[in-house]
Amino acid sequence: MKISNPLQSGSLLSKMWSYTSTKLLRVITLLRQWRKQRSSAQPSNLFRRCSETPLDIFIDCFVNKNLMRLVKFGKASAKQINEAWEDLFTDYCELLRLPQYTRMVSLTKEIGSLQSKMLCINLCIRVLSLRYSYKCVQVLKRFGYNYKFSITDPEGYRKDLETVIKKSKSSELALDRALNEYKALFQKSSNEAPSQDVFQNNLIELSKFMGFRINPKEITVAEYVAIIKRREKEIELKRKEVSHKKA
Repeated sequence: MKISNPLQSGSLLSKMWSYTSTKLLRVITLLRQWRKQRSSAQPSNLFRRCSETPLDIFIDCFVNKNLMRLVKFGKASAKQINEAWEDLFTDYCELLRLPQYTRMVSLTKEIGSLQSKMLCINLCIRVLSLRYSYKCVQVLKRFGYNYKFSITDPEGYRKDLETVIKKSKSSELALDRALNEYKALFQKSSNEAPSQDVFQNNLIELSKFMGFRINPKEITVAEYVAIIKRREKEIELKRKEVSHKKA
């Protein structure tokens, strides 16, 4: 592999590098916001967050698999609707923090981190295959790829690049494993949805607790979870008070 002179100017390759370097810095800056960018890039006519989704729509999707309810207006592809449901259900799991969903939430964070890592590594590899970049070398070192990438040793440079490509495969495999595990857990959780009666009974109990009838069409999923947590906290406080009196 021929490595270009980093002092070379006026060439098409130099112009490509200038453009690529600017893009690289932008990507690195935005890596931590990868998941937010994915969501914002999706159509805005879909419910995908608990803070905006009416509870009755969530229940219909969860219990009856009627995912078309996620479409606010207009049209959406099956892929977009499925991704919206995945985002919404993951958000629900994270808010509720039930033991059976803990691994799913952990996997979403792991997947986001691995995807960001691979995006960054692959971009650095692409840049370094064109020409030397100090910034890219430093980024790779932060990921544990501590190689010289010496421009005075083209053969060594080529081998360093090939080593990074080879070793980065382990991160790709880890990402594949995490994605497959997440998909399996997501499918299992979605298939084991509680019945309509369970949600109905929960709403009756929560309505008694709040002192007014809770209408699933008038509250969001996030509000529903907040009421559940508030009730659980009250029950726990009363339990502690009873235990203290008995003691």
